[in-house]
Amino acid sequence: MQPAFLVSILPTKVNKDVQLSNGGSVKLPTNDFESEKASVVHAVLHHIEKSNDLINSNPRLLLNVLNFLRALWQGAGQYTNILECLKSSENFWKKLSSSISITSNVEAPSCENTTETEAEDLSFRYQCQSAILEIIAHDMFLHKKLLHAESFVKQLPESQDNIQNTVRSEKSKAADLKAILLAWCESSILGNLTKSLTYCEYDPELFLRANVAASVITACVMVNLSIGDTGSLSMSLVEKSSNMSNKLRSHPAFSELLAQYSEHGYSAGKKPNYLILSDLYYHLQEQLEGHEINAGPFKELSQFLIESNIFQTYQHKHGDLFVTGRDTYLFDLKCVRADLGLDLWDYSKWKESKETAETMLHHMKAANSMAMLTSSKLSAMRALRSVLTVYGEDSLETKSTVRRIPDQLVFSCIDHICLSFHNTVESLAPVPSASEDIFHFHAAQAELLLYLMIHISQSYFSNSIALQIYRITFLLLKFLSLQAEGATRRAEEVGFVDLDHFPELPMPEILHGLPDQAITFVTELCEVNRSNEIQIEVQSICCLLLQIMEMALHLELCVLQICVIRPVLATERHAFLKPSVKSLKQILSVVYPGLLQADEFL
Repeated sequence: MQPAFLVSILPTKVNKDVQLSNGGSVKLPTNDFESEKASVVHAVLHHIEKSNDLINSNPRLLLNVLNFLRALWQGAGQYTNILECLKSSENFWKKLSSSISITSNVEAPSCENTTETEAEDLSFRYQCQSAILEIIAHDMFLHKKLLHAESFVKQLPESQDNIQNTVRSEKSKAADLKAILLAWCESSILGNLTKSLTYCEYDPELFLRANVAASVITACVMVNLSIGDTGSLSMSLVEKSSNMSNKLRSHPAFSELLAQYSEHGYSAGKKPNYLILSDLYYHLQEQLEGHEINAGPFKELSQFLIESNIFQTYQHKHGDLFVTGRDTYLFDLKCVRADLGLDLWDYSKWKESKETAETMLHHMKAANSMAMLTSSKLSAMRALRSVLTVYGEDSLETKSTVRRIPDQLVFSCIDHICLSFHNTVESLAPVPSASEDIFHFHAAQAELLLYLMIHISQSYFSNSIALQIYRITFLLLKFLSLQAEGATRRAEEVGFVDLDHFPELPMPEILHGLPDQAITFVTELCEVNRSNEIQIEVQSICCLLLQIMEMALHLELCVLQICVIRPVLATERHAFLKPSVKSLKQILSVVYPGLLQADEFL
């Protein structure tokens, strides 16, 4: 928004007559032009007054108003008088934040059981939470800056009166806001809000079902194209499907099936290509119905088709003006339906596959809902962290213990975030590929978790939190290893590295440092307990650390393989490996003393 435009339509000074009365009516000034300006403020305040109703009845409208306010606070230096006018209205902060209280513990229904409108409304509610929290964080930060400025202007006597009056006014308004945040901490609101926003809606099985259904339709299209039947398909989809068919026929598993069909005389007068594609189509249909395909060439082809889903090209960045989530990729269902020419399938032999196509669209719609919810929650979670950060810094600077977040609430939030993080990573482990949104969500969870772990009593849970962090580290490394393995397989199949499907790995110094850290800790733990029986808890920590080391080294191996670099033995030319090998021997000598007796080992 342009400052000059806003200044022209909004009051540029505080007018005490421009405020909502208890009955919701407005007192406008007598000047016609100023009256028009004041009416804009009144319209905004009127919607804030009704936010408790709008958050449920029309969250999109409320989000429009909140986005407008957020833009004002983001450019606060240019709109100081306008903000002062808004904040001078009666109970502004209480009315603005009231919808947070009533939506803090709302549980999102399953994405598969919601309509598109319901999913959008829920997404808008999370975005409303995000906008409100961002406004609060901006205002608290501005208040801090104003207090800092006060200390400097005290040296300038001629400006003291104006500054002190401004600071006095701001302190009064800030006190209302801090009282609200203190009430959140002392009640269940902050805890419920944290748990609601950090709970991940992402369901990898939902995306997998959508991909399997898409693969069934892709196989159906390829079967028909193999006999020259393009049906009602668009030219672009025909071209994409033909290219995919060529890639599939060049797959080693397809060649293996051609040999088998020829050997056993399965053709029965039909072209082998057609028969293999047709059988693949029925195998994929069975997988969609919940029946696993047996290991073999059809399993390999189905996996290749699922991972190479051509309908991913129909995903695009959501460009809705009112959606604040970044890089939210949604399936363009109208475009998919149009390119398939689905409305005409009833009038051809394609009719028998129409139900499967509708199933694919249903799963894509659910995937869209999940992506919107995840992105909206991500935005709100980041805004919550900003509020807590400024709130915590303010408590430290003022040396206040009254406004500190209670330890018990912090511990409860930490436990919940760790559990949610653990469950999500575990669910992602068997999935060959996942959306980038989930990685951003995990990063925000980790940032919030780290914040909650800073200025509270470490003695209470230092060991417990350290163990949780190591568990999360192992799960992330395990997931990244699975992603890297999938990228390696694809690279071997197609002959080049597909960077779009290669996981974003930790920095090399982190990846190299994890094994060293694991070696140090395990050696220390085992040495300390050498004379005594090692407790079960210590054993589990040692095993976890060794698993972290294994996953980190496995990731490095995947990188070596993907770069066509082969691991070599630790000869004199690779003396730099000796320290790590020596440390590994030290671990094994303590944990498995008999293992090193084998001459061929290390």
